[in-house]
Amino acid sequence: MVMDISQYPPTRAIIEKIVKFMEENKIKYQIEPPAKKFFVRLSDGKENPSEVFYNYCLSKECKFLRNGKLFICPHISMTYEMREILGLDILYKEFLDCSIDLNSKLDGWKIL
Repeated sequence: MVMDISQYPPTRAIIEKIVKFMEENKIKYQIEPPAKKFFVRLSDGKENPSEVFYNYCLSKECKFLRNGKLFICPHISMTYEMREILGLDILYKEFLDCSIDLNSKLDGWKIL
């Protein structure tokens, strides 16, 4: 397995720290070219959200690391962070239930 490191501006700001961590922990990685723009396609509310996700999401196979938590999809974390703007009532527990806390005592096999 190889970790892809996307280079959005916040990531670029700490790229040396990320690379050091990867190398110290013998994690294979590759650094993607800098992202020129951020993209997302949200449903207009008339479409089935599952169909929008499966038909249009370019990152549906991505794993997402944010603040020590691993998500199966970047949209889970981002939706929670933007819940007020999107008008969603998402509980923090629901958000946590959709992630794996990498600071816990899980080994790599359990995480997979």
